[in-house]
Amino acid sequence: TRSVSRTWRTRARGARIRGRVRATWTSTRGPSGSRPRSPPRPERMLILGWNRWFEDRNEGAKTHVKNYLGSISPDGIHWDLMRLASSSTANQAIFPLQDVLGLGSQARMNLPGTAEGNWGWRYRPEMLGSEVSDRLRLITEMYGRV
Repeated sequence: TRSVSRTWRTRARGARIRGRVRATWTSTRGPSGSRPRSPPRPERMLILGWNRWFEDRNEGAKTHVKNYLGSISPDGIHWDLMRLASSSTANQAIFPLQDVLGLGSQARMNLPGTAEGNWGWRYRPEMLGSEVSDRLRLITEMYGRV
């Protein structure tokens, strides 16, 4: 795991979001038999950004994640990872809209360290259809995050 930037932590505090902000599954030790990272503690917030991370991994790392999950939904790994994050003991789980929609790198908001080409992706209301919103509602209700 790696800590999220100070800027984000400052914004989280300003928004009165309590706890330490962490992003998990941003790195993995791979399929070497090492155990997966421990789940977030209750005082932590879990922030997803899985799709872009997962698609850039080598096959060994992807296999490691698949083994950890047990299976991959035919609807996309993003649903499995959102379910996993929701079932964690973290006080809060935050899902970027791009992950909810199952989008990849083409929907990335920005590339840190680059001055051009950022913030071009835009959400359109028709992107979030009833099938997606119903499934997200099911996950959030199932794990008491409504």
